[in-house]
Amino acid sequence: MNTIKSLEIMAALIICILITGCQINAEKTFQPVHEEQVTPNWYVAPCGNDTWSGTLAKPNDQNTDGPFATIERARDEIRKVKKQGGLLKGGAVVEILGGRYELTKPVELTAEDTGTAESPIVYRARQGDDVHITGGRIVAGWKPVTDPLVLNRLNPSARGKVFQCDLKFQGITEYGDLGLDAAWELQVWLAKIDGQGEDAMGSAYASVGKNVRPRMEVFFNDKPMEISRWPNEDFIKIEEVLGKTEINVRGVKGCKEGIFVYEGDRPKRWVDEKDAWVQGYWFRDWAEQRHKIESIDLNKHIISVIPPYHNYGYRKGQWFRGFNLLSEIDMPGEWYVDRQAGILYFWPPGELDKGRVEVSMAPALFTMTDTSHVTIRGLLLEAARGTAVAINRGQHCRVIGCTFRNLGNHAVTIVDGKENDVIGCDMHGMGGGGIYLIGGDRKALIPAGHFAGNNHIHHFGRWDRMYRPGLFLSGVGLRASHNLIHDAPHAAILFGGNDHLIEFNEIHNVCNESHDCGAIYAGRSWTLRGHVIQYNYLHHLYGKDGGPCNGIYLDDLFSSAMVQGNVFYQVLRPVFLGGGRDNIVQNNVFVDCPKAMHIDARALGWCGPHADGRIKEALEKGTIAGVRYKEPPFSTRYPQLINLLDDEPKKPKGNIVRRNIFWQGQGENLRRVAGAEGIKETWWDDIAPVIRSLVKIEDNLINEDPKFVDIQAGNFQLCEESPAWKLGFQRIPVEKIGLYQDECRASWPVKHQVRSVNTLKIHKILFLGNSITRHAPSPAIGWLGDWGMAASAEEKDFVHLITGSLSKTAGTAPEIMVKNIAEFERQYATYDVDGKMKEIFEFDADLIIVAIGENVPNLDSDDAKVQFKNSLMKLLNGLKTDHHPVIIVRSCFWPNQAKDLILKQACQEVGGMFVDIGHLGKDESNYARSERKFTHSGVAAHPGDKGMQAIASAILDTINKQQGRGMGK
Repeated sequence: MNTIKSLEIMAALIICILITGCQINAEKTFQPVHEEQVTPNWYVAPCGNDTWSGTLAKPNDQNTDGPFATIERARDEIRKVKKQGGLLKGGAVVEILGGRYELTKPVELTAEDTGTAESPIVYRARQGDDVHITGGRIVAGWKPVTDPLVLNRLNPSARGKVFQCDLKFQGITEYGDLGLDAAWELQVWLAKIDGQGEDAMGSAYASVGKNVRPRMEVFFNDKPMEISRWPNEDFIKIEEVLGKTEINVRGVKGCKEGIFVYEGDRPKRWVDEKDAWVQGYWFRDWAEQRHKIESIDLNKHIISVIPPYHNYGYRKGQWFRGFNLLSEIDMPGEWYVDRQAGILYFWPPGELDKGRVEVSMAPALFTMTDTSHVTIRGLLLEAARGTAVAINRGQHCRVIGCTFRNLGNHAVTIVDGKENDVIGCDMHGMGGGGIYLIGGDRKALIPAGHFAGNNHIHHFGRWDRMYRPGLFLSGVGLRASHNLIHDAPHAAILFGGNDHLIEFNEIHNVCNESHDCGAIYAGRSWTLRGHVIQYNYLHHLYGKDGGPCNGIYLDDLFSSAMVQGNVFYQVLRPVFLGGGRDNIVQNNVFVDCPKAMHIDARALGWCGPHADGRIKEALEKGTIAGVRYKEPPFSTRYPQLINLLDDEPKKPKGNIVRRNIFWQGQGENLRRVAGAEGIKETWWDDIAPVIRSLVKIEDNLINEDPKFVDIQAGNFQLCEESPAWKLGFQRIPVEKIGLYQDECRASWPVKHQVRSVNTLKIHKILFLGNSITRHAPSPAIGWLGDWGMAASAEEKDFVHLITGSLSKTAGTAPEIMVKNIAEFERQYATYDVDGKMKEIFEFDADLIIVAIGENVPNLDSDDAKVQFKNSLMKLLNGLKTDHHPVIIVRSCFWPNQAKDLILKQACQEVGGMFVDIGHLGKDESNYARSERKFTHSGVAAHPGDKGMQAIASAILDTINKQQGRGMGK
């Protein structure tokens, strides 16, 4: 699906009608504007001058006339012409020549700048030119860090690599708010009008009533850099919560106050930081917030944060990370600003004198208010602190073929107005979301007609990571078609309101930092009706650590959506109906999708009180969520609502599942979830038994080969001999799904990497250990085996237990190498890693399990600790080949705090996964002496069969998370 070949076929089928109007399909044809055939009226160029006429593309020979220097000057000239008699029929074109245009404030367009259908106004890049509209500013004056106090705070690995520049000296004194989202008002408003409180999650509630300054960011050679943080990729666990006010949500306990015990002791580095922050998923897996640290108790490992506390509270087992920490600049690309001194510290990922460092300054790039018939086309818009283009109460305004990147908030927001469009744009690196379409009169069900089509939206949600989707639809009558959305921590599309059309989109690799989420998500009302979700391709979707991620998630009684003609491939729970009514799921294809069809009865259980509140409102006020559902237009548009209260509203009635294809395919995803249990015949069925009789299930093709044209190549068209045709299955136009080439596209061809998230292809496994891992026969100590001491048989040591389990899951036995490196443990200070590990490094394993530490002499001095860590890092870095293996390091079986801490730190610093098995050594039943007698006490003290099984299980649990088997919340 969406290969270059299929896109070329699509390009041959779909033609572009003129330049500003691409015919997406028969339902929407744009008004043609012959802008390419119109000689530009005015020009803007970096070499221009705002005192010139702007009618020449380049300066004349006398250097007395030529292009304008700024877009604002061209705008003002159009205003002048309009006042003097109006624009000519055919409109006005401002052509912007290639180069860099730095803005300190947005270009503001108002009703004064409006065009008409006959005389539209276009701001466009010259064809073939790269026009950079940037809200950033290049900073210079870089010097190596020499201040002893700063050097002492820096991570040792960063010393000599971090540079500093004086921002205050360059006139940059405002750095923005780290904790709060500058677009919070929009999020809170959307949450209110759609009845979906989660849309305001993140940092929105914390900022109510406060004027938020948009945050500054740093970019190097047009790529966003990371504010200093730790861990760099993962999170720290909350080990206990200590607040006084208890929270209990359906048995899940926590507390209201942000006071908690953290794992490990890394935060001791943060104690003297000037402005230390934490960002975490404090209670819910899908609601994060940033807090400033109030205090750190090193003895008790307690962090307290400054209120306001997170709306949902805090609980044990959740995760967080520290950020904005000078001491945690520990890798290229990280930065930190001393806000008091105005000094920017930065570890550049390349040579400073050959690169460009830019900081964001302008709050936005274009604002269009009460403006009609204005087009922005072909520009590269970047480095704004907030949203790049905001269209408010506009009509027939368009953003076409632009590239948006490196933005603090969103790419484009369209609020109110009518028939505004975003077409053919590339968008990536947003701190928030991509395109927000908001409009229409919901009480009157009057559509706004806003449209987003053929856009490539990816790698967004860098700052505000939850509920900032690639596309947000709110209101009435909005449409999203032919978009490609991928790589994000949360949802691809969120929607609320009525009568939206979501079709021909491709979505993959989203929701990868959350659980209980959906690639396409809406929820919370019986009245949010009339939506059609059709002909979309959703694939390779998994939550954090391979946990649950839904494809189309209709949450908490959401009702009346038509879900048809979609293709789901390797999605955990592709269609999720959370207790709602009147949803039709038909003519879809589900391939290798565990729990493909979820329907529950939550209003009969934990969600009952929420439903009671809605019923109470309906009885007392005649409204549901403020809508008069028994009166026109709702009663005529959605007649099922009229008698809702008389038809057991808490029961999920009226749902239909028909003419769908449920097929295992190769079953890789199913095996990953099922694990050792095996794949059941009912793998697709996740319908609650208590309400199964209420669901109409008919004419589905289940566990019978549907005969796809080429499943290996992702071609899910059906062959003529498919048994699905006999059931009335209708052809899905899969060749039309996703992006297509036309003159409105910002780029072509479009490349995007599809990742089998948390999926590990294991062909080679390397075990590095000591006598617990493998020990040759040694009669002197009574050991006669040639496997892990002291398992009773080879197949019972942890090496062979792990290998056997992975072989069973994969269906084939991986090649393994098992090496006892006790010599390295005992002689780490002088051990020749490069020379003696050559064979090991060249093995090029997919999975490496390092099980050492027990033979390392006690680390009684700081020098010994540093030396052991340095040697261990040399070993682990040597194992990190270009093959990018997964590295797992376990703690010592016999717990040792100093050794285990270094093992964990080194593992995390190379991007590995650490497995703590220290608790196993505290349990006497895990020792071999508890199972049978040994003549040698050293052998007897090794883990026996039970201990080996426990070690294997701990490591396999970590591998299973990497493989995506975890299904729990």
